Amino acid sequence: MNKVSKRIDGGNKTADQLLYRPFFEISCALSQHVRDNDLIAAPIGVVDCGVGRGFDPRLEMFGDLVSIVGIDADAQEIQNLRIVYKDMLNRGKLVLLNAALWSRHGKKTLKITKDADGYSLLSPHLATVENFPDPSVNEVIEEIEVDLTPLDAIGLSLESVDMIKLDVEGAELEILKGGSNTLSDG
Repeated sequence: MNKVSKRIDGGNKTADQLLYRPFFEISCALSQHVRDNDLIAAPIGVVDCGVGRGFDPRLEMFGDLVSIVGIDADAQEIQNLRIVYKDMLNRGKLVLLNAALWSRHGKKTLKITKDADGYSLLSPHLATVENFPDPSVNEVIEEIEVDLTPLDAIGLSLESVDMIKLDVEGAELEILKGGSNTLSDG
């Protein structure tokens, strides 16, 4: 969940309380219904772009009914995830790829910030960063040159792509531009 939650609904509840919790409960009920009634013949194909610290735990509720391809630009994060999700990798339910997704092939600098969740191919937007409780967490502490790869060039190992999650710190449009074939299939 977001580290910064704005109060809404007269200041009584956060957006997380109003939106996340009901979605979570619905997801749990839906996944149980799907499992109990054998409603899915093929696994749900999920592409998680910007998998970073791990994929959304709600996906685990679907068990073997989901197959995930996790993609991240940070090689160290991918190595860490290989340890955390060893069981899913061994069962063939998860594929982890180290790739910096973009609209085209090329090279770009990955900016690593103090806040490990905030690394990006784009520079932090200073006017936005100033609104954070601690703007210094968005200070770039390391830069790594990475090869860019369009989503269409990845060669996803899924029967179908049913859901794409993008958590890529502002690079969403560039990734979607590089995934037009992937998005139009099925």
